[in-house]
Amino acid sequence: MNNAAVTVRSFSSIDGAGITTPGSFVSWESGQAGPRDIRRPQVLPAPYISFGKLALPDKLAFSASSLALRGNAPINPENTGIFLGIPRGSLSTDLLYRESIRGGTPSPALFSATLPSSAVTDIAIYHRIKGPDVVFAGGDAPFCTALQYGVMMLQSGRLIDALILFVDEGTAIFRNAASADKTTSSPYACALLLGACSAPPPPLSLQSASITLERIGTPDDLSSLEDERKLISRLIAALRTAASLRIPVSSGGFKGYISLHCS
Repeated sequence: MNNAAVTVRSFSSIDGAGITTPGSFVSWESGQAGPRDIRRPQVLPAPYISFGKLALPDKLAFSASSLALRGNAPINPENTGIFLGIPRGSLSTDLLYRESIRGGTPSPALFSATLPSSAVTDIAIYHRIKGPDVVFAGGDAPFCTALQYGVMMLQSGRLIDALILFVDEGTAIFRNAASADKTTSSPYACALLLGACSAPPPPLSLQSASITLERIGTPDDLSSLEDERKLISRLIAALRTAASLRIPVSSGGFKGYISLHCS
C-alpha cells in the first residue's frame, strides 16, 4: 500500500452527546437515552419499515452510514464497498436470542441477526451498494483494519468509494453478563465515506479533506478498544473543525501514521 491520499467525501458519528455530520451537530431530544434510542426521522427523510426491527448493532451501522450518505454527492453503487469494524460483534443480539431460547420460543428475527455481518445487510439493500463488504469482528483494532483495507481497495483502483464503519455497542447493556467489562461505555458508531481521486467531488458542506496511511516511524500502540474509540473521536472532531492532524498507530496489522489533511 502506497502513501497516496484518498478523499474524505462525508462522515458521521453517533455518540452519547448527539449526532455529528458535516456542518452539523444535533443533541439528543428530550426523552432520548442516546444512541440506543435513535429514531428513523433523525437518520432518513422517508419511512423505512425495517428500521424499528433492527438489532442494536445493525441499527447503529445503518444509521451512521445513512447519515454519511445523506445529501452527499452520488455514489456509484457498483463500485462502492463497505468495510465494518465491530469489536463486540453481535453480542447483545446473541444474548437476547439466548434468552428467547431459554423462554421456550426462539426468535427467528433475532437468530437472523446473530452474525456480525448482519450489520451491513440493510445498508447494502437500502442504498443498493453492490461492491464488496468486509467485516472485522473483535480482534486487534478492527476500525484500523477496516480503514486500511478500504484505503487499499481505493488505491488499487478496485473501488471508487469506500464506506468505512465502526460500531461499538458499549458495555452498559452487558452489565449483568459474565463477560461484561469492569467499566461501562455508551454505544458509539461512526462512518467515513472515502473516495478515490476519480470520485465525484464532496458537497460544499464538507471542506476539502483527505486521509493518508503512512508506514513509517515508531508509533504508539493502540492497546485497548478505548484507545481506538479515542482515535476515531479525534478524527471526527478534526473533520468537524477542518483541522489537520497526524496520529501514530501500531495495531491491526498497521504500523505508521493516520494523517488527515484539511484545507
